[in-house]
Amino acid sequence: MGKSPALYPPAVELSDVQANLNLFFYVNLPQGISLRDNIVSALTPVM
Repeated sequence: MGKSPALYPPAVELSDVQANLNLFFYVNLPQGISLRDNIVSALTPVM
């Protein structure tokens, strides 16, 4: 059986968001590495 998207853990979506932020800041704001890392850290759930 195929997996329902609703059953995917939130981390899957979150990693996509992080990848998009990574790309956005790398392409548009390469001098803002620390800012990007702060945003990624803020979005990363504490395990």
